[in-house]
Amino acid sequence: AARCERERGPGELRSPGTGRHINILVSQAPALPRLLDDEPALAIRVLTDPRGRVQPGVVAFVEALLRRDVEEFALEPLIEPDALAFALVRLGESFLYADVLAARQPDVQTADCLQSALIEGRRT
Repeated sequence: AARCERERGPGELRSPGTGRHINILVSQAPALPRLLDDEPALAIRVLTDPRGRVQPGVVAFVEALLRRDVEEFALEPLIEPDALAFALVRLGESFLYADVLAARQPDVQTADCLQSALIEGRRT
């Protein structure tokens, strides 16, 4: 979070930059590819289960960032922050875990681009 704050320009929303850093951290986690290769069903269940700890925690974190952007930068999301946070996380999951979910290569850059477009929909 501190790194994101240092890199954020004046008036720049927190959500897109932090989301980009999260995507990079997840995609570069050294043990994650091994877990996805060795135990794909278990990995996806642990990482994406809405009743588990990982996904709800990430959704809550992203929602808090969005609400902060609403308060501090008058962000007007296209949908409610809780629904947008869930959509952003699911979108990230589909691109970060694409090799297991859809037999495609993970694509952090496309995830970042789409997530930013959803966040900044009314700003552009």
